[in-house]
Amino acid sequence: MEIVSRNLKHTGFFYINSANHLKNIILFRHAIPENNSFIKDHDRPLSSKGILDAKKMGVYLTEKNEFPDIVISSTALRAKNTAELAMEEGKWNCKIIFESGIYKGDILFLLKFVNQLDDVLSSICLVGHEPHFSNYIAQSTGDTYHRFSKGSMARVDFDVNSWKDINMGTGKLIWRVQPNDIS
Repeated sequence: MEIVSRNLKHTGFFYINSANHLKNIILFRHAIPENNSFIKDHDRPLSSKGILDAKKMGVYLTEKNEFPDIVISSTALRAKNTAELAMEEGKWNCKIIFESGIYKGDILFLLKFVNQLDDVLSSICLVGHEPHFSNYIAQSTGDTYHRFSKGSMARVDFDVNSWKDINMGTGKLIWRVQPNDIS
């Protein structure tokens, strides 16, 4: 008996659904921080609007039923707060880790970081900063640059089995949303 489907791939022993061999990255820019010139940039907390936006985006992702396997956040306070509030409000049941390199890391840092992830993970959420996230989205998808406003999220899919196979220009932008787009 032969199984025919565009999404089935023969491995030699059995058929697997190759449609599930996808890696995706949800890029989540930190929400609006306090604008206090007396605080070091790395230590700025979220503003009251930023707190509301972070929570709103957490619920948004839950309503889309798109839960990351892990959240990896910049160590900047505003990014950590954004991640933690979104996870709590959206009831994301995943681990969070903090990566200092995301704070000032450019797109090459992000690419190398992603290439080292464990292939057990299928979906990750990176929480960080501009202009690196806009640049990463543009370069990874071959799309034009679009400013990524505070509190925005975007999902980029890669049709690969392993994170190490992700390269610039191989991703597909699935969606992009900012807090003001959500009622």
